[in-house]
Amino acid sequence: MWLLSQGAISEKLPFRLKPGSYLVGRSAKCDIPLQDSSISRRHARLVVQLDGTVKITDLASRNGLYLNDKLVESAILADGDRIRLGAILCRIASSPPNPLHQSDSDEDDVQTLPCPPKKACEELGEIKLSPKKQAIADLIAKGFRQEKIAKLRGISFHTAHNHVRQLYRLFGVKSLAAFLAKYHALQNGAEKKKRET
Repeated sequence: MWLLSQGAISEKLPFRLKPGSYLVGRSAKCDIPLQDSSISRRHARLVVQLDGTVKITDLASRNGLYLNDKLVESAILADGDRIRLGAILCRIASSPPNPLHQSDSDEDDVQTLPCPPKKACEELGEIKLSPKKQAIADLIAKGFRQEKIAKLRGISFHTAHNHVRQLYRLFGVKSLAAFLAKYHALQNGAEKKKRET
C-alpha cells in the first residue's frame, strides 16, 4: 500500500506503507512529516499489519482526521480511500504512484510533458504570473521539489509549499502532472505570441 498526496506537501510522500507503525504530523521527528500549519505536531498514527491491513488513528489533533469526508477517530483503510489531515488531502493506493510524483528521483532531472491540444492552450491566455510566481513555476517545471526550491530562493519550506499551492489553485489543478501540462501550454502560447509580433 502507498500513501499519496493530492499535492506536493512533503518530501516523504509518496510513502510506501510497509508493516510497522508510522507517526504523521508537523514535527520533523515524525516518520511522515507534513509541513502545513493545519497539521498538529503529532496528528495521526498509521499502523500496517503483516497481512497488509492499514489502520489510522487520530492523536487528538487540533483539526481532526477525515476518512472519505467523514470525521473519524480511527479507521481501517482500503485502496482508494481519501484521508484529510487538517487541510492536507491524501489517498491510499495499492499500486506505486505515477513516476512524476516519486520523491526518489534526481532533483536536477528535468521533467517535461507534451503541450495539451491547442484549445487548452488558448484557455490559459488569461493566467498572468508575478515575477516571484514565475520563478517558482520555472523551478517546478525544471523538476525541483519544494525543499530544493526553498533553498534556491532563500525561503522556508512552508513558504515554498504555499507558493506551490497558490500556483496549483491559479492553474486550477491538483497534481504535478496537470500543472506541468498547463504550464507548458502557457509557455508555448507566450512563445507563439512573440513569434507572431
